[in-house]
Amino acid sequence: MHPLAVRILSLLLLVAGLRTLPALAAATNAVSGPITLPESGAQAPATSQGTSLAPVAGGAPASSPMGASTPKSAQQWMAEGHQAQKAGKQIEAVTDFLNAQRLEPASPAPLYSLGMSFFSIGFYESDTNYYDRAARHFKAALDLDPQYDRAVFMMGIMEVVHLRLREGETLLQKAIALNPQNPYYHLHYGVLLVRMGQYDDAIAQMLLAEKLGPTFAQSYLSLGQLYSQMKKYQEARRQLEHAVHVDPSLATAHYALGGVYHHLGMNTESKSEYETFQRQKSAQPKPDPVTNAMQGGSSSDSK
Repeated sequence: MHPLAVRILSLLLLVAGLRTLPALAAATNAVSGPITLPESGAQAPATSQGTSLAPVAGGAPASSPMGASTPKSAQQWMAEGHQAQKAGKQIEAVTDFLNAQRLEPASPAPLYSLGMSFFSIGFYESDTNYYDRAARHFKAALDLDPQYDRAVFMMGIMEVVHLRLREGETLLQKAIALNPQNPYYHLHYGVLLVRMGQYDDAIAQMLLAEKLGPTFAQSYLSLGQLYSQMKKYQEARRQLEHAVHVDPSLATAHYALGGVYHHLGMNTESKSEYETFQRQKSAQPKPDPVTNAMQGGSSSDSK
């Protein structure tokens, strides 16, 4: 089939909403090869190896709407990619980030964002091949900027996913050193410390995460779950009540709080929290794959 016809067919599949992952991956890869970047060649021209969806005649990107007169900027591609990423449309996000990377090949941001989309696909599809793709993109981002703390953090997550906890700890500590005010880093370092059995240090990190990000309900949930695991139910109650106050839609927090109330003999309150969980669980968005992976979970735990 003529390459242009293949390109048009791929776009029609996207527009039609045929978004099953194998079909989309095949459609995307069919244009000009796998969506990967060489680990040591991130600064090479974006069309040289591994990227796809070459621009059509006239300079407009292949995924631009027909009739568009002004090519999109890298910032516009990134914004659209993040919107698609948040909506769970990872293949569309990959396309947008590739276009941004082509326009700004020296920026680590598109490479990092590509890695995050591949990480999400790998988690929800339980496919380690996508984890490998994610790691290559994080590494490529660090080749461009070794101080890019988000990529350092995610390289640490990749180590934890592969059960190399000490190596992951070193990278998370480096990410925190680069950006000590990021509550997300402290929370996940605390989660890692729980897995390593260092509960006191984990509590300190989670409390710091709460201080730095007081509206981030996951920090209160994680610390409440830790206190419950330690059978410190009054401390767990305070944390989990704060979690559902900050985010009443957080079904997991209602479930955990129901368990804590049960241990405290508060049966009426326990029943109410379990009922709230049952009402909300189907509507709750999928959990953050990073948090779930750090806790040792898999995609099946989120379904």
